[in-house]
Formats: sequence, C-alpha cells, structure tokens
Amino acid sequence: MQKSKKSSIQKNKNSLANVAYEKIKRMIITLHYKPGEYINESEICAKLNFTRAPVHQAIHRLASDRLIQIIPQKGIIVQPLSIDEMKNILEVRKLIEPYCCMCAAENVTPEEIDQMFALLDLAPKMIENRDIAGLVDLDHQFHMMIAKASKNPVLTEMLSGLYSRISRYWAATWTNSKRLQIVYDEHLNILKKIKSRNVKAVALAMEKHIDSIMKASLGSDS
Repeated sequence: MQKSKKSSIQKNKNSLANVAYEKIKRMIITLHYKPGEYINESEICAKLNFTRAPVHQAIHRLASDRLIQIIPQKGIIVQPLSIDEMKNILEVRKLIEPYCCMCAAENVTPEEIDQMFALLDLAPKMIENRDIAGLVDLDHQFHMMIAKASKNPVLTEMLSGLYSRISRYWAATWTNSKRLQIVYDEHLNILKKIKSRNVKAVALAMEKHIDSIMKASLGSDS
C-alpha cells in the first residue's frame, strides 16, 4: 500500500513537470519569452501557479533541449536566435524529413490523414487574422503528426527536438501574408501526396518545402 502511494505521488510529480515543460516551451517558441531574455524561476512558478519542483525539472529539460541556458551566478537566459543554427537545423531536416514522409505515406492510417486535414483547415482563418502564434503551433503539430505517422519512434523523437528548436524562428520571421499562404499551400500539397501514398512524390514535396523555407529565411522572398 505504501509503495503504491509513493508510486502515485511520483507519477503526479512527473505529470506536473511535463505540463510545466510544455507551457514554458510554448512561451519560448511563441516569443513570449524573447531570445536573450533572462527569466526567473520564481516568477514562472507564480505565473503558472506551480510549486518550484516541477518548474525546476522543466527548466533543466529545456536546457537539455537547448532552448535556454542556465548560467552559474547569473541565472536562466533564453537561447539567442542564430542564423547559423537555423541553417544547420534545416540542413538536417532536409536529409531526414523526406524519408520521414516516405514512411508516413506507407504507414499512415485513414484516421491520421483526417486529423491532419482537419488541422490544416484551421490555417486559412489564422492567416486572415495574422495569428502567428497559432500558425507556429499548427506548423509544429503538422510536422509532428507526419513524424508520428511514420511509425518510427526514434525518428519522431529526433524530429521533435529539431522542431522545438526551430519553431521560434518562424514566430520571428513570418512577417508577411504571402509567406504564410505559401507555407499553407506547401503543407496541403505534402498531405495530399501522403494520402495518395506516392512515396517518391511526397519525398520531393517535403524537400521542396524545406528548400522554400531556406530561401525565405535568407530574406530572398518578401
């Protein structure tokens, strides 16, 4: 009985730490906490209405994700944005995401396809309202849904870390409606290729999508 109670308490602590992690990560990704900004653990506890322990665990997990830095004697700082890091992440994504899409085209379920179309259906209204934070979330969710549809948990875990690190760049750089519409059109094209289970076509569509992102990130479209 005592062992069961301890196990229940530990699960609750882990659950709270996960919730704290997701909430703080979203605030970083959507630039509520800006790159280079110092953040205070006590203030985060007050904002989230959490005790110190789960927030402390979340902070260390975010440091492992390289979204923040814990600097001795100074505090916690949100990782500054770096064009070199963005390029490096996109280069890695270009290597592995086409393969991920190929796996998804082979293994996706009809239910997963319906869920992805339902998600993308939200984009036009967000574009109209210039809901950048919502679109950043949508982009993250869409790519993660493809990764999960691949049915390769190692690939999913690898891409999850990359998406978390790069999503906040979109919050900082998606500044015009043309770019937002291009991203939506490319996402829709990728999903249609997944639905058709055309392995070669979906790999090419994802490769073109990442090329488009790289071009836009260098400021060559406006």
